[in-house]
Amino acid sequence: MLFKDYHNVTTAPFNKPLPIELHGLFASHLAHDDLKSYSLVSRSLNRETNRVLWRSVQVSPRKLFDNHGVIKEFAQALMRDPVRAACIRRINLASGVENYAGIFPSQPTEELWNTLKEAFRLLIRLNSIRLTTHNGNLAYTHSAYPEQFFDIISSAFAASPIVAFAASLPPRRLLQLCQSWPTLVTLRSVAISTATSVSLPPEALPRLRHAELDLGAMRHIIRGRPLETLYQFLPFWEFDDYYDSSDFEWIAESIRCCKTLLRARPYGVSEGVEHSATLLPMLVHDNLRELEFHVIFRDEFPGLNPYDQSAGWDLTHDLIMRALPPGLLTHFPKLETLQIILYAHHFDDATEDIDNDYIGYVANTLADLLTSEAEPALNRVEIHCRSNPFRNNSNLSFLATLCEKHWEVKFSQYVSLIYTHIDDAC
Repeated sequence: MLFKDYHNVTTAPFNKPLPIELHGLFASHLAHDDLKSYSLVSRSLNRETNRVLWRSVQVSPRKLFDNHGVIKEFAQALMRDPVRAACIRRINLASGVENYAGIFPSQPTEELWNTLKEAFRLLIRLNSIRLTTHNGNLAYTHSAYPEQFFDIISSAFAASPIVAFAASLPPRRLLQLCQSWPTLVTLRSVAISTATSVSLPPEALPRLRHAELDLGAMRHIIRGRPLETLYQFLPFWEFDDYYDSSDFEWIAESIRCCKTLLRARPYGVSEGVEHSATLLPMLVHDNLRELEFHVIFRDEFPGLNPYDQSAGWDLTHDLIMRALPPGLLTHFPKLETLQIILYAHHFDDATEDIDNDYIGYVANTLADLLTSEAEPALNRVEIHCRSNPFRNNSNLSFLATLCEKHWEVKFSQYVSLIYTHIDDAC
């Protein structure tokens, strides 16, 4: 057997040192803690490892209710080591709102703004900016960043090739920054309010291909652009009270009109079981590869009031299968994966009495439908029923996968759902 006496083999060091570029390739695959150890081996390795170690930097408060302003410390650190600053490509500034921790002091001084201007000019390779709240969310009703800060990043990075930007901003500021960076490829944003009638001109954002936006931002940005990814973000304050069928009709039309689209995540509003069958047909598309469709059953309809203890939603086979009407899949010739997520508060109670006969009936019906109608590209279909739209778990799930020209459907309860992140789609 080859190498049967491997325990007697002795190893010898390389006759020639590895090229420094190869060390950089090794470093790009190491974990953060390993990178720090690797960087201490030699001065040359330290320089090469720093290119990876300092490629992405996050600035966040040290503790809750910390309002001392770590942004100044970050700026001073950049100025102390311009070489490391030149390695940074992505920054994530996680500030707070209201009484939560922030990275800015309570009363920023002119000295702070001047320091930031000088420090940010050292970020000569920066191509990604992310402005979030302290817990990583974008969805808040007002900005966690001072107005003057936006002027600074707009001027400091005006000549930088920014390709990715994520933030929760007032529309005026969002549109201003978008026009400052014509190199943007990926944009993720929630407009804090929609009180503006200004939209981006057609020549703005010529390279934009991937967008995750709320309805307000979509109306000002997406029309006429050759997008490949369009994910709708639905803020929690709009989920039950403000988002309605007319909003979905606008988004569905935007998806149909964007012929370059490969991935989409829209939210539809259903007036009941019968109406739910009309929603997915509004999204028919010749080019889509991935579709993640969320359907919201309104609470004010009979049996859907979460505060009425006598009410309950009948989670029938008809309710689930109406979301995927017969004959529809032929209108998605290139679709590879389809997720349908149904929301209603009483799905939590409705899944308690589900029996094996019900499960088998739904699974068999779904398998028969896919066998007779699925296009060749389609290989995965998921249907999930959820009671809480803000937790990543389902009450009831059916997963259909294509296995050697045969559709296999599995059933599960209370499983965690994994959605494609916009960064993964790029």
